[in-house]
Amino acid sequence: SASGAAFLPSLHVSIGMAILLLTVLRIAWRVMTPAPPYPETMKTWELAAAKITHVLFYLLMIGIPLTGWLAFGNLLREEPAMSAVRIFGLFSVPAGPYVGEFM
Repeated sequence: SASGAAFLPSLHVSIGMAILLLTVLRIAWRVMTPAPPYPETMKTWELAAAKITHVLFYLLMIGIPLTGWLAFGNLLREEPAMSAVRIFGLFSVPAGPYVGEFM
């Protein structure tokens, strides 16, 4: 059945949406609650590496789900059966802006 064939893609999309939602909540928490200070024994390069890595992780945890969502519109044009994909089994993936063949 079409809904059975959409189980794994739905699971994939649901996990991506959960990661995106939890990351946004984590950023909101971080804005309201300052992080504890780094140990004073850390070298300057270690502080820089830690901060850069932290920012890169957040960019990836937001950017990867968003690029997947942007690419989903093109997937629907190629595979109409993917319209059966549901987020958490509750609702369809909202249409994203058309970005052409870029995605």
